[in-house]
Amino acid sequence: SEFESLRSRLAIWGLLVVSLSFAYMPALQGYFLNMDDYNLWTIKDAGACRGFYAWDFAIELGRPLCNYLICALAYSLDSIKDANSVRFVGILMLASVAYIISRLLRSESSNAVNSLLAALAITTLPSFQVNIGSIVLQIQLVTILMAIAAYYLAFKGSLQFIKDKKALNKYSFIAIATFLASLLTYTPSSMFYWV
Repeated sequence: SEFESLRSRLAIWGLLVVSLSFAYMPALQGYFLNMDDYNLWTIKDAGACRGFYAWDFAIELGRPLCNYLICALAYSLDSIKDANSVRFVGILMLASVAYIISRLLRSESSNAVNSLLAALAITTLPSFQVNIGSIVLQIQLVTILMAIAAYYLAFKGSLQFIKDKKALNKYSFIAIATFLASLLTYTPSSMFYWV
């Protein structure tokens, strides 16, 4: 049944959350802020998000939405201890990425255990480690999830096109908007769309 399927999917995602929490335990239990995170923590005291040192630089790079997400992160930090909670939110996002990777591998005839282990191995590589260790870089995880959502919506739009013969349908419009939002957040991570 659909409920059983949802329950098993949530169980797999939960297993990934637990596994990644163990893998990243030092980041979740450490009381630390790196340079960017410290600047993030202090912009709230400045009273404006524009106080973040890289605000103008991100706009010049074509990442204006990145600034607003960074601002939201800044307002979630009241103490260094809060950084651990924000890092756990990064674990939840990373578990979602790992789940999607495992599903993609599974769709390519990989066995379930191997696809989960491969997804865990991929999401514990250094390119993902920095996303958990640095709160500011969690923006990359948000962008990856937006790019994956855009791909899924584009796929749904193509199925709708086959059915109704309308190239521009609600899915394709939302896919385009979501992909553009990911590009305006963190362009390199948006390329996950093509994976």
